[in-house]
Amino acid sequence: MSNVNIIPKRERSPTPPLVSSPKTSGSWLVTPMPEDCQKSNPRWQEARRTWLSSEVTRFRELGLKVQKAFVRDDGLVIDWTSVRPVWPDSLQPVYPPENLGNGEVGSSVMSHNTIFQPVVDTFDKQGVRYTREEEIEYLAMELEERAIDFLARFAKAFDTNRNSLSGAYAKNALFSYCIHDIITLNSATAAFALSAEIQRFAHRSQSRNLLKSNTSKNLFNGPSEILNMIKSLGPHGFSSILSKELPYNVLPLKIGSKPCVFLSTHGYLSDLRDNTEKSISFDQCFILMREEDTEIDDNLRDSSNLWPLDKYIAVNMYRPYVCLLHVPVSLHTCFP
Repeated sequence: MSNVNIIPKRERSPTPPLVSSPKTSGSWLVTPMPEDCQKSNPRWQEARRTWLSSEVTRFRELGLKVQKAFVRDDGLVIDWTSVRPVWPDSLQPVYPPENLGNGEVGSSVMSHNTIFQPVVDTFDKQGVRYTREEEIEYLAMELEERAIDFLARFAKAFDTNRNSLSGAYAKNALFSYCIHDIITLNSATAAFALSAEIQRFAHRSQSRNLLKSNTSKNLFNGPSEILNMIKSLGPHGFSSILSKELPYNVLPLKIGSKPCVFLSTHGYLSDLRDNTEKSISFDQCFILMREEDTEIDDNLRDSSNLWPLDKYIAVNMYRPYVCLLHVPVSLHTCFP
């Protein structure tokens, strides 16, 4: 009888189930996209902003910090971080084992995949890839929303409480204005013009003429100088128009590596003391920068007078925007 080597068959141990480990950062994909957020809806941009704001609010209520949020064709992507570990499939905090030793789960602990509806997929931050189009769309929505809020608040404060405008300017902010005459002052037509209306609003002696060699003259620096200059301006204001209806343009810029916003607007200022039809036409521009990217006056840093625009709906939503450069580039009389 021949010798036969018998090799015992050994069954492989079953692969243990994959268990997600706690995370302090990650990305969350909310899908599918609501129908009103589809580009077939004429108001899809407004709908997406509302959707994004709602989802970001949910993350904040969970104690999570939103680092980035933007909408793409397959849903809404939210990058998040947490000061304490959370389960990546539920975003609930990891509780100490002794709290669960009796097999009971506190009422505040929700089952997996029940926080958000619809159910969403999770994936590591390292796996996220953003296309340039997605970044631009997200940034454009964010900047426009912030600029509108800043402009609305500026117009209201200018009309009702100019002292509060000190909180809108960075420590190294600059302010100037220049007067543009659409009619030659010594012409016959000037006798019928409303050029005196400008003089009641802003003095020519403090106007900055960019055509002169000394372009730094009448350039006001810092919140204190700027506020004094603004308070010296005449009784004209924005009240005759809705600040939300002011025409505006928003352009994302960078100062070095720091993001900022160029905001320009134009319209009419009317005398707030009476119902006169006399008005001043203006063109105005701001350069806005995030509070953490510039210097803030120490007297304002812990003050409620600092401008935290709490309507931000995306990254750094808890950060204020402050004005770095404010140049009403043109003031001129207009006929009613």
